[in-house]
Amino acid sequence: EALHRVRKSAKKLRFAAAAAESVHGKRAAKLGKAAHKVQSVLGTHQDSVLARRELLDLGSAPGTASAAFTYGVLHARESAVSDATERKYLKGSAKTLKLRLKK
Repeated sequence: EALHRVRKSAKKLRFAAAAAESVHGKRAAKLGKAAHKVQSVLGTHQDSVLARRELLDLGSAPGTASAAFTYGVLHARESAVSDATERKYLKGSAKTLKLRLKK
């Protein structure tokens, strides 16, 4: 939930940076690009969270015993995607936090 809120904030920042480009130029463009990267990575994470939730529902639904294993495998793959995007976000977030429009 917290990462989803960060994603929504990154989207707002991206649009604000685009609006500030006429005043702040390349710095605002760089900030907007960084916000877009954060938004994209966390969008992939959110998609994975929702997919895993759906896969759990599908795998535990009545009458899906023969497909339950397949849903479990897909859930595990989505879990790996989620973990990878969290690592990617954490790795890039320190660099992104240093960006400023003014010195």
